[in-house]
Parts: sequence; C-alpha cells; structure tokens
Amino acid sequence: MVEEESHRPLGDIFCPECGSSRLYYFLGLKAGHIYVCKDCGYHGPVVIEGSEIAEELQRKRIKEIKEKRSKANNED
Repeated sequence: MVEEESHRPLGDIFCPECGSSRLYYFLGLKAGHIYVCKDCGYHGPVVIEGSEIAEELQRKRIKEIKEKRSKANNED
C-alpha cells in the first residue's frame, strides 16, 4: 500500500486575494485541496503561508476599499 503525501499547508495560511486568514478547507481527495475565503469569496488550491505577503495584501485590499468608498461618496 502506497501512502499519498499530503500537500496541505501545516502552518498559518492566508488568502492569496485579500490576505485574510479566514479560510476553510472545502474539498479534498481526487478534487485536490480547495480553500474558500470567508472574507472575499476566493476559492482555489493556492494559499499563502507567509504572513509578510498576507500583510501586504491586506494593506492593498484596505486601500482599495477606502478608494471605492471615497469614490462612492464623491458621486453622491
């Protein structure tokens, strides 16, 4: 019997879209590892295991949200 090596991250994981740590494991087995972000809705097999990159993504997302709010307020 051959054991399959798990490619699931062992440490803290972060969303590659928004940097959130609020991910949950969605699928496995033949479909592969799929994660879903509770904050931005991202779903996919790629996650970030480094907090420095995640922090940069979080800053970028916050900036984008602030710009959208500012633009919406200026249109009123």
